[in-house]
Amino acid sequence: MRKWLREHVGSHLIRPIIYKTLSYLPTALVLAILWKRFIDRAGVFPMSYAYTVIGVVFLASAWFSYLRLDGVNLSLMKLLPIGTPRKRSSGPSSSMVDHIDVEIVSFAELSEEERATCRLLASVICSIIFFVFSVL
Repeated sequence: MRKWLREHVGSHLIRPIIYKTLSYLPTALVLAILWKRFIDRAGVFPMSYAYTVIGVVFLASAWFSYLRLDGVNLSLMKLLPIGTPRKRSSGPSSSMVDHIDVEIVSFAELSEEERATCRLLASVICSIIFFVFSVL
């Protein structure tokens, strides 16, 4: 596993992995709150069930990303707009990134293999976090 990580994850991928993880976490936390509000209205299931289900969904997402790394492309995934880059506005914009000497690589500029690697590792990190939440 360490050999695979050294070969596929460079220092330029750390930022996109963190950004992906930080974008997945609030969405999943909102889904857990919606679970508590709408699915478990009677209070039968504890919140750990919601966290476990979300952790399993993240593991399934990691598995699909792993399949994509192996070269398996699912035609159903092409129909869903998940992971497609959004169109940016053409208006003038300025950010602090323009003033830093470090080369910042956005997620859209990565190759398809690097994107799948970022999704894989972000999903694994989120699943670990939610499994820890379910145990606590």
